[in-house]
Amino acid sequence: MPVQPSDILFYKSAVVSSDGSNGGRKSANLAATAVKNNVLPDLQQTDLDAGATTLRKIFPSNGNATGIPLTSCRAAITFQPDVGCYSIFAGTQTDTQADISNPARRGIGTLYVNASAGATSIQVLCRDAARIPFHNGDTIRISDIPPLTGGSGNAEDIVLASTGAVSANGSLVTLTFASGQSLTHTYTAATPTLVSSYLALADLTPTISSFSKTSAAGTYDNTTYPVAGSNVGTVEDVFTLTFTSATAFTCVGSVSGTVGAGTIGSDFAPNNTAFSAPYFVLVHAGFGGTWASGDSITFATHPACAGVWEERIISSGASSGGNNTLLLEIFGSSAS
Repeated sequence: MPVQPSDILFYKSAVVSSDGSNGGRKSANLAATAVKNNVLPDLQQTDLDAGATTLRKIFPSNGNATGIPLTSCRAAITFQPDVGCYSIFAGTQTDTQADISNPARRGIGTLYVNASAGATSIQVLCRDAARIPFHNGDTIRISDIPPLTGGSGNAEDIVLASTGAVSANGSLVTLTFASGQSLTHTYTAATPTLVSSYLALADLTPTISSFSKTSAAGTYDNTTYPVAGSNVGTVEDVFTLTFTSATAFTCVGSVSGTVGAGTIGSDFAPNNTAFSAPYFVLVHAGFGGTWASGDSITFATHPACAGVWEERIISSGASSGGNNTLLLEIFGSSAS
């Protein structure tokens, strides 16, 4: 079965704070969908009076238990609260708030002037003239479908020109489409019509890299029997198998620590207890030659998730608003 919407899970970062240590690696703590303060904290009156910038890191993850990948992945803010300017930008599997420098933000604006089918540009009103969330070559999403309730309407993706696509006059932005791109539908400003810029993500599938062995006579056929990751259990780590005899080995992760022991006669799938799924699977048929005590195999594992930063900027003197929902959606392709 293809990846289902329910398979897309959002996890919090290992550190959630207001200082430079904020962020880091993926934790096992879910940011439950449609739960108040699941990612961003409540606005305080002091935030409204003096202004505030808040950053939180999340990990959109592919939780499909059968191992189906989600490819061509992208994220977009498709609805934002009444108060503040909200954006997302790319993180890594391990970066913290202290590592952030001049990120390329993606976000959302509203259609400013009605746009007819066949149009090759649109005007969009953003909330912060200093942080325009559109860039040359971006793919944008234009939608007049009610974002919280669904219902009738239209939505489409458009690619912006690779140069000269974004022309800003304060917070009012003209977006010019790439050659051959035009609107399929007609949109009105009053509906409202929302315009989001996509943040491109890596495919949400586990990968293995940097496989190496240290042995005079032992072999492992990583081409025919490659180390396999798990959508659910694989983490960002470097694992080392160290042989304790000709047939037995222990396994230690540079972050995860000791994860178990195995032998060359059986598949090795150490359990990640935080997610109740294997860190990886090493197939016993790949072993060959003659191994000896002290020999080793090392490889890096990368999880089926992406690091994404959410940023909330409140200007000083802001008033409180009624709606406080931020809608971040993940899009991708999945085969059965």
